[in-house]
Amino acid sequence: MQNLRRITQGIFLLIFLFLFIQTESKGADELGYPVKIFLDFNPLILITTLFSSHAVQKAFYFSVIIILITLLFGRVFCGWACPLGALLGLLSKYSILSRSVSEGCTSCGICDTVCQGGANPDLKENWRDTECLYCFNCDDICPQNAVSFGFHSSVSPLTNGGIKEGPQKTAMGLGRRQVIISMLSGVTAVPLIRTSPFSKPEIHNPELIRPPGSLEEKDFLKRCVKCGECMKVCITNGLQPALFDSGLEVIWSPLLIPKIGYCEYRCTLCGQVCPTGAIKRLSLEEKKKVKIGLAVIDKNKCLPYAHATPCIVCEEVCPTSKKAIWFENNKVKNRKGKEFTIKQPRVDAELCIGCGICEAKCPVGDSPAIYVTSIGESRSKENQLLLGYS
Repeated sequence: MQNLRRITQGIFLLIFLFLFIQTESKGADELGYPVKIFLDFNPLILITTLFSSHAVQKAFYFSVIIILITLLFGRVFCGWACPLGALLGLLSKYSILSRSVSEGCTSCGICDTVCQGGANPDLKENWRDTECLYCFNCDDICPQNAVSFGFHSSVSPLTNGGIKEGPQKTAMGLGRRQVIISMLSGVTAVPLIRTSPFSKPEIHNPELIRPPGSLEEKDFLKRCVKCGECMKVCITNGLQPALFDSGLEVIWSPLLIPKIGYCEYRCTLCGQVCPTGAIKRLSLEEKKKVKIGLAVIDKNKCLPYAHATPCIVCEEVCPTSKKAIWFENNKVKNRKGKEFTIKQPRVDAELCIGCGICEAKCPVGDSPAIYVTSIGESRSKENQLLLGYS
């Protein structure tokens, strides 16, 4: 049975990896496989979404199947099907934290009766470390206090006679009390997550450009589970994980960095793969109405403004049906005083959707003369009601 269980875990792990790879776009605006099916079956995401947003995505009803199976048969899903369990089981072979049994063990076997993972703790040093859940039950119940968990390193301590023995293991004890204290410390640190000034609703962060279809920031952060699916599927790699720029709360949530990649005008894939509804699935026509930001021209860098050099790149690449970037013919003089006419770009704030292609294609090196900010985004409650996806 043990080998059969490992085979099924391996199969599900391969399926998970296959579906993860399939999130890469093949050129069409539809994904051919249920790439987020494993996330849909996750009861934890169901619960977190329910408590944070008081709403549940229909796809999460699949997770009810896992709940029913668990009520009937126990934790069989983790042992036979959660691809994560198979992966972590392999990695646990190299864990620094490990279990040791002293010579005081009498082989009474009581530890095996409380083992939640079937790791055969009664076999002493031959226990199955890949199956251990580190629940510390064997440590708590051992009548001889022979079981301990700790961070081990190989040393050669001296005996009483001063003669070195062979390599032995020394451990720093890590009991259940220390684990609970660590957990409580983490909970008390939660308020520090919102210490960034950008966590205040009245302060706007112009660099936080969210994917099209994203909910208002407060609701977006409630639903986003930082799974990375939207970043994986982005065909230009423009969606990147947020770091510390906007506070700890937004870490690893997706934001658009136009210098890396723009938001493709005819792509709606990020909304298709989002498991929680933090990014709503939009039709192409709906997406065309969504503003994720606004392009701004820096006249100190723009070639037609700063150097009287003709350049029409931003207007050429603008994807909107009626160009959001247009030209104004202005007369300028060169160094010798000769007057001539040059086209200088302007941005129509009503038409610009903030896709960022102008910034990505701007020929002015690493510091583009046109850039996108999240100012003017259509993520307000009112705009989302108008778009019909709040």
